[in-house]
Amino acid sequence: MQNYPYLVSILVPLYGVEKYIERCATSVFSQTYPHVEYIFVDDCSPDNSLWVLQQTIERFSIDRSRVKIVSHDMNRGLAAARNTALENAHGEFVMHVDSDDWLEPDAVKLLVNKQQQEDFDIVIGKALAIHSDHTEEMPVTICNSKEEQIEIYLKQTLQHVIWARLIRKSIYTTHNIKAEEGTNFGEDAQVVPKLFYYAEKTAWINDVVYNYNRTNENSYTANKTFDINKRIKKTRCDLRTTLILRDFFQDKGNNYMKIIHHNLISNSKRLARDYCKTGNKTEFKCAYNYIKQGHTDQYWRRARLLLTLPLYFVLCRVMVKHR
Repeated sequence: MQNYPYLVSILVPLYGVEKYIERCATSVFSQTYPHVEYIFVDDCSPDNSLWVLQQTIERFSIDRSRVKIVSHDMNRGLAAARNTALENAHGEFVMHVDSDDWLEPDAVKLLVNKQQQEDFDIVIGKALAIHSDHTEEMPVTICNSKEEQIEIYLKQTLQHVIWARLIRKSIYTTHNIKAEEGTNFGEDAQVVPKLFYYAEKTAWINDVVYNYNRTNENSYTANKTFDINKRIKKTRCDLRTTLILRDFFQDKGNNYMKIIHHNLISNSKRLARDYCKTGNKTEFKCAYNYIKQGHTDQYWRRARLLLTLPLYFVLCRVMVKHR
């Protein structure tokens, strides 16, 4: 076995992280596995993130041909940034790293060593969630079958994250897997179930490879209490993701569709309830129209029943007032 069997591309989207990008970049440049290229995508960050990154690059004596910064002409969102990074990657395997998070020094080496044991398509490491007052290991569920594992990732939890994984790039390119541009909350939920569906062999390691920063107040996931507009945007993204997964999995098993059906119901209720908090019937109607637009299959018909009763708006308002 060669020490460095292939090139690994580390993919980092860049937006609004001037406080964190130095730590992130330092962690990827300090990997003990040396056969790595670094792809950063500047999504028109409004702060000094790009300047801080460039200063950090200058401090490291690494081959500049292995560092690529791609700049979007306009802000296109996280999903587009991930897609752009992937399009510019040359490695046989890729790793996604969010720019406010950071890797452990041996992360790539540990994942590559495991991958080499049985030519795995995806290798998953452990991650720590770093809060302002404590650190905790993030839960990982390892199932006995591929089908059960996909079911875990279809559920809208943090287990569907794209980071802390070494992924064979050809799974993306062969099956044209990418996140839909504009879906900037939970965009990895669109991608991870598809990757595992097409992966033939997957593995896990017991080592922590990734640090997930929960202290960044500007990140999509750090705050538990979104303002109402941000929460509505998130729920609409969740609904769009659910529709994408519905279209993909509709002929691939009833168990998958049961989970997707549940997501449709819960997201529909949440969207309607959040619009009620604005107190605007027009926006509530817009939510209803968004939900019903042309979706006539049995799952959507059941979800739409939740919003067809004239009293539903009133009921939601009562629920909101008594929370």
